[in-house]
Amino acid sequence: TPTPALTAGISDTCAAPKGIRCGQTMFGSIRAATATDPDSLVDGIRDQWFTITGPGRPVYASTCHGFTNFDTVVEIYRGACNALSRLASNDNWNGCRSNTGASNTTWSAFSGIQYRIRVRPRLASVSSGHYGLVVTCGTTVLPTLSPTPTRTRTPTPTPALTAGISDTCAAPKGIRCGQTMFGSIRAATAT
Repeated sequence: TPTPALTAGISDTCAAPKGIRCGQTMFGSIRAATATDPDSLVDGIRDQWFTITGPGRPVYASTCHGFTNFDTVVEIYRGACNALSRLASNDNWNGCRSNTGASNTTWSAFSGIQYRIRVRPRLASVSSGHYGLVVTCGTTVLPTLSPTPTRTRTPTPTPALTAGISDTCAAPKGIRCGQTMFGSIRAATAT
């Protein structure tokens, strides 16, 4: 099989990730990548970044490709580069026959939300290698995330206190199933 050409425009910075869509495969090399991570990921590991807009279905990002020749880790993030929140990560997916060091990460990619995919070697000492990143989407439709509605609280009227509630064990007020009583400890004594 011919060696695929590297995909142009792959970025090694979180701030300028390469866009990828469901059904695409991109070919990258960490040889030219640097370890210039955002503040929240100062781990000194060479990496490359991709971005995908959630299609409202599960997304699978995998380096299980014959072009991959090093032990990879695939991580999924959401948020700004200086405050990333990791949603998923995988190292050494055992379902890949072409490469035992390949990774496969799955997450619920809600519609319209921007996600970042980070491909990196498992070890910081790895400074060269190439990979094929395969992105596929599942068929299950996810619910739409909507902003939390602002609720206006309607004040509940204060109920009238139930007459005859006692503060002594010797003279308790009777209560039946399904009955509600309203009391106050303000007038109660500690006897």
